[in-house]
Amino acid sequence: EGTNIGYEDYKVTDIVITVHGKPAPAGSKNAYVPLDKRLTSTHWPRGMPYADASGRCMVNVVDSNQKDSNAWKAKVVEAARQAYSGPLLECAVSVHMLFVLCRPVGHFGTGRNAGKVKDSARKFPTVKPDVLKLARGTEDALTGVIWKDDSANVSLALEKRYSDVQGFEGKVILTISPLDDSHQQQTLELEPVVRPPF
Repeated sequence: EGTNIGYEDYKVTDIVITVHGKPAPAGSKNAYVPLDKRLTSTHWPRGMPYADASGRCMVNVVDSNQKDSNAWKAKVVEAARQAYSGPLLECAVSVHMLFVLCRPVGHFGTGRNAGKVKDSARKFPTVKPDVLKLARGTEDALTGVIWKDDSANVSLALEKRYSDVQGFEGKVILTISPLDDSHQQQTLELEPVVRPPF
């Protein structure tokens, strides 16, 4: 087994990565069973499922947003490599992601008010994509570049905001903080669950 590298082995402070461009969410995973149409039966009129060497049915999994997701991940990898060139982190880390999104054209005024956000425009991007999918599409790209495995991420803070600059493309600012032993795990004091009588 490899030696687990601890916080003291890195001697790095916060890693700050800025990725410019329109953030792309990770798509939904869709699974399907590929069929061999050359082989049919009463139970499989459209074709028999392909099987691996052990005889198990093969299942293909595809990302519904693969094209945009892959292009975004490539940008994240490039920016991460420019910001950090040390060993892959294996210690616990805390991650903060701030996604800054472009506003729709309709949020801005015209004529004398061109470039100004309308008072009636929504303040927060309470529309798709949701911030969790944005984070997943970004976090996955950092495996093998910043950390050895994303299971090292023990704390994740996410924000999604609009830019008030017309024509702004978008960006994400990531702050990755290696944690040492002085960061004590917080124990939540939960109220006991009161169950109704039956």
